[in-house]
Amino acid sequence: NQYSISQLFSESSITSLKEKVNASGVYYNEIDGNDPLLIYPVAKSLLAYVRKQSSPAFLELSTYRVTGHNLADRGTYQDNAEKKKWEKRDPIRIFSETLIRFRIGTKQDLSAITKRAEIHVNVALNKAQNDSEYESDSFLKGGIFTETCRN
Repeated sequence: NQYSISQLFSESSITSLKEKVNASGVYYNEIDGNDPLLIYPVAKSLLAYVRKQSSPAFLELSTYRVTGHNLADRGTYQDNAEKKKWEKRDPIRIFSETLIRFRIGTKQDLSAITKRAEIHVNVALNKAQNDSEYESDSFLKGGIFTETCRN
């Protein structure tokens, strides 16, 4: 997502992730992590490679975090122009527009899917909050974890 907490990854390391992976002898590939239609065939091909070669591989999905590292992080270190550029490339919006353009789904279909996903997340969150095993964990009882999941 381009950042190591609040510092650009490119400014925090003298070697790229590709160089680090290649140094270990592992096969490496990098693709646009904001394009689901590109990710699937590349990941499928990479999986076939791993199975055939019986060796590891590394797939880097390049993307960007348009928010801070956590709720307390306002992301003031991020360039506003850079954020706006990446916000236009939001993978959920892009994929939704693609589904609509190819008449695979409608706005109403996608809205219904979003609502169902929100219900599943809220059910899981409520279960975790009410699970007696975690009663002593304050982060599940209305803390940062709860707010992060709800947002």
